[in-house]
Amino acid sequence: MPKGIRRAAEKTSTVEDGASIPRGLVAERLEIDGLAHVAFSWAAAEELAPAVTPGERAVLDLLLTGASNAQIARARGASPRTIANQVASLLRKVGAGSRYELMARCASGGR
Repeated sequence: MPKGIRRAAEKTSTVEDGASIPRGLVAERLEIDGLAHVAFSWAAAEELAPAVTPGERAVLDLLLTGASNAQIARARGASPRTIANQVASLLRKVGAGSRYELMARCASGGR
């Protein structure tokens, strides 16, 4: 660890007021040159959602390119409703609140 940085031994996945925390979110307290900081990170999507089906994985791959549900449906030969259901399932399994949160998690740690 670089000089001047001290990592606190405590990691947490809860907050005092009982607010909802996305599954897999880790907050870590760091002290850098005497100033306290908090770093947030997520585990890679594969660690968060081992039960992702092959169809959901294909949808995720297209979603990560920025494709809309309609575009994904055309590419996969499926109905937009089916894709919407698969996206909703992905969000639920990973604990993401939006497709953008899902994309950010995948971009930060691989899929």
